[in-house]
Amino acid sequence: MKEVLLLTQFFPPAGGAGVQRVTKFAKFLPLHGWRPSVVTRSRPLGPPDRSLCPDVDAVEVRTSWVPGPPWTWRQSVGLRRLASRLWDWLSVPDAGIWWVPGALLASWRTWRRREISVLYATGGPFSTLILGVLAKACSGLPLVVDLRDPWTRNPRRFPRRWYVAWRDPLEKLAERLCLRFADRIVCVNPEMVSLLVGAFDTEKVRVIANGYDPEDALPNAAETATPSAGGQEVVVGYVGSWLDEFRLEQWFVPAFNEFAHQMTERGQTVRFDVTGSFRPLETNPPPLLAGFVDHGEAVAAMHRASILLLFSGGHAHDQSSKVFEYLATSAKIVAFVSQESAAARTLAGVEGCWTSPPFDEAAASRVLLEAASAPSPRSRDRTPFRREDRAAELAEVFDELVAPRGPR
Repeated sequence: MKEVLLLTQFFPPAGGAGVQRVTKFAKFLPLHGWRPSVVTRSRPLGPPDRSLCPDVDAVEVRTSWVPGPPWTWRQSVGLRRLASRLWDWLSVPDAGIWWVPGALLASWRTWRRREISVLYATGGPFSTLILGVLAKACSGLPLVVDLRDPWTRNPRRFPRRWYVAWRDPLEKLAERLCLRFADRIVCVNPEMVSLLVGAFDTEKVRVIANGYDPEDALPNAAETATPSAGGQEVVVGYVGSWLDEFRLEQWFVPAFNEFAHQMTERGQTVRFDVTGSFRPLETNPPPLLAGFVDHGEAVAAMHRASILLLFSGGHAHDQSSKVFEYLATSAKIVAFVSQESAAARTLAGVEGCWTSPPFDEAAASRVLLEAASAPSPRSRDRTPFRREDRAAELAEVFDELVAPRGPR
């Protein structure tokens, strides 16, 4: 069996959205002829979630120390703030850059012990891609860069305040170098590829979408889902956190309140379950906030819903990985996304799915009522969305790089 070294800052026991993709690759790659080893952070990036650990029990994992800001001035609040700001100022492209030297040493130890054939680096954090380029330079191994999000071309990229004048050119240079020296570049959807046109040789790009793991789904999902058409209670569910750019208070809250009022007049009650967020919305009824839960609990919450909500800020490349886990349920899906987005393309023509433009209060109320009145989907085809098939696609990319080349 061939071996691949996965470089990532998200890996169990860390939880959250960023960990799912690489964890499922590590789980399913051995089924397609590739044994993974992993180099990651000793201090997990994100909240802990040990429910994902059984997926990667058989994977060899090396961790490296992650330096933190110099908190030696704890006695002075002013000096502590100064140290934190200086650390942020020097952390280009992100704080993970301080993890890279130790991670490079851990990578070297791994490929000396094992017969590694390919390097795989996933970002963000995009400092992992810098690690990938350095590891390629030291080892001579081919490098696959996996972009879960755009880097400098991300419309959602946070403003850098007072140090943007010198930091932005450095990040753009780092991005160009990482994409230039990568042997293959993987993007999660074609819309991201379009966003990055001109940044790399398109001959190197491959599109491998996210997906869902059937083993994460409940065995009797249809029984756990709450029917809404004709039932007395409609369970509206959302899994994730609210982003400020959604501006939900301006349009979704009044739309939801109108929807709940209309359902009450029809003799049905509405329950609003929110998993993963601690910030309440002024809806009526108010959301039941579960806060952060492990992945298994999040999937269970999806299956308990009659209607699952999806939001985006209107960007074409937007496609949260939870779209596919939503599709693995028997719930109806209402997505407030741009009609040109990757999420809208994925949901188009799928039974029990509705899309509506974000920031449109009237349209939001209408589509919620329409979804609540419709029967639950019974024959949704989930086959195209399996994580195992995505791992097979990644294995094909690895095979391309190690296949013997004929004479020119």
